[in-house]
Amino acid sequence: MTAFELASERQLHVVECENKALPPAVRARLDAERRGLAQLELIGAPLPLLLPSDAYQALFLLELDATIQRAIGTVVRDAQLRAVRWRRTGQPFDAPGFEYAFWVTSDPPDIIKVGRTAQQPYVRIAEWQQELAPGGPSVVKLLWAFPTRYEMLAESLLHATLECEHLAKRRNARNGRRLKEFFQIEQPLVLRLFMALVVRYADALGDMLTK
Repeated sequence: MTAFELASERQLHVVECENKALPPAVRARLDAERRGLAQLELIGAPLPLLLPSDAYQALFLLELDATIQRAIGTVVRDAQLRAVRWRRTGQPFDAPGFEYAFWVTSDPPDIIKVGRTAQQPYVRIAEWQQELAPGGPSVVKLLWAFPTRYEMLAESLLHATLECEHLAKRRNARNGRRLKEFFQIEQPLVLRLFMALVVRYADALGDMLTK
């Protein structure tokens, strides 16, 4: 096999994800749906149950890369296997907690940390403050947090769906540690609604798998 053939073979197995713009007619239809979802949240009405992929496309008006669609399916299958193991061995399926987002004040407003915690969110934010600026001014600002019955499942779905926006090269300037789970999101308030919908889906999926 030639070097070119080897390169072509590798390209079949390793790709970089890229979400794409939707056709104008589809964008117009989904934009109306997006406004409806925002109105539901604004008035405190229950949000509908949407697949993470559908929620992403409706809110961000982008077509998810095919590899991201598959990644979401992998997260669901892994959860199904954990549910089987839970039934057989009693090993915990998941745990309650929170999905949260914060912003570091020295960052542009579109760079956001999306994570999970079993603690109260303000406790986790204090830990991050200590990590990034111990003894200094407050630089870590909690944006929002959503309680969930299945914190690991919810986070896995969030991170899988947002992978194309993931920032992989961030480091703590103070100690050089890698800073994971930061994402560049052009519309932070859209992210808030997206996280609410994914948590809603994760809780429903977790309840179904463990009933």
